[in-house]
Amino acid sequence: MHRNCGHIRLIDVAKLPVVCLHHILTFIPSISESERYRRSTVSRKLFRILACLSLIAQSLPLLLSQAPVVTDESTMKVEGWSFQTSARVTESGEALSTPNSRFINWHAAVVPGSLVASLAKDNLIPDPNYGVNLRNLIGPKFESNKEQNDLPMDPESPFAVPWWYRTEFSIPNTFKGKTIWLHFGGINYRADIWVNGQKIADSDKTVGTWREYDFDITSLARVGEQNAIAVKVQPPTHPYDLAISYVDWNPGSPDREAGLFREVSADARRER
Repeated sequence: MHRNCGHIRLIDVAKLPVVCLHHILTFIPSISESERYRRSTVSRKLFRILACLSLIAQSLPLLLSQAPVVTDESTMKVEGWSFQTSARVTESGEALSTPNSRFINWHAAVVPGSLVASLAKDNLIPDPNYGVNLRNLIGPKFESNKEQNDLPMDPESPFAVPWWYRTEFSIPNTFKGKTIWLHFGGINYRADIWVNGQKIADSDKTVGTWREYDFDITSLARVGEQNAIAVKVQPPTHPYDLAISYVDWNPGSPDREAGLFREVSADARRER
């Protein structure tokens, strides 16, 4: 497209091929060599940017055509979690994820949150935000000259073993006829997951703090009824686990920030 502005003819560069843009941008009248070099450097950078944008523009329609078209979507938070150490749980994941079941001596969990946050909320440990309580939670093996997350987990620590999370929730009738996804925004660090008595995820693959997980549970979900989820969370126990670290002037949390530290939700989508 061309536009006239007085005697100057403006060209819409967005309509020109990238190769032509290079010639336009590098056209320089009679100027000093240093200025010519500066403008030439700028033009080369602009050329690279425009080339990348051109490639993205050409690829975008293909990417969009491969994605399913969502015509209707509903989302609900999965709440009401309880938790317990695996050292005190004898039931299997299948049993724990059976709807309408009751288990004694479990505690209310903070989700999103860490194990220590849940323990403190239920008054099972001293508030780690006061005094040296956080340091004391680590115990006599605390070394002030080392970052705790850079050391292997103490095998005697209560967080050296997995911890269980469990909840029951009702799936609304508005989810009927749609694809139902179970979404985990963040799990630290590994997890085995069961839904309604069936295992849907293994800790060998469900691993990594900075990952999000979506599981298609359409065939397992009971619309209009109670559903149950059991999650067996394994805290990061090795220095090479890419998990949550901490600032160097603060003692590390003994659980290494393990737990369901981001929201869990159920999404229903009608796709075509």
